[in-house]
Amino acid sequence: MKLSRYEVLFIVELLIGTRLSLIMSLGTNQNFLYEKLQNYGLGKRVIPNYRRMNLAYPYPEPLRSSPSPFVWSPYRNIYQGVRRKSDHRIYNKKFNYAAKSFGHHVFCEAMVACQITHMAVETNDGIPIILRGGAGYNYFKIIIKAEAGVRLQGSVKAYCKSKDNN
Repeated sequence: MKLSRYEVLFIVELLIGTRLSLIMSLGTNQNFLYEKLQNYGLGKRVIPNYRRMNLAYPYPEPLRSSPSPFVWSPYRNIYQGVRRKSDHRIYNKKFNYAAKSFGHHVFCEAMVACQITHMAVETNDGIPIILRGGAGYNYFKIIIKAEAGVRLQGSVKAYCKSKDNN
């Protein structure tokens, strides 16, 4: 069934007229207009289109504070556990490295047959870090780091109970 041009125009005019009359009759109701604009009650979720939103705004001025200086670690030595006179030393590594332009990185590790009772990591300007194990374990992994241009010297010692005091 084909509609003539006049019939199509009549239907379109009728639809537009009824829609305008509906809008005009409800024009005083602001709540309806707000809900219509915001798509409430039409079965559509209100999801803002962030691509069309202009989120550009001037950033505030940076705070007027000077950058804080780097704080060096106050810990140059680490001690774990209790050292007794009867304990015997099971690990002793001494190191004395000249200054390097890119710093130092010393790695010490050991696995022993007894339980470690005392650990001593002593350095002059290095930063000791116990990664795993230590006092109470039968293994340890230690890293000692030093900054560029610093001479690194120190020692790593581990002690176990003597066999007489087991």
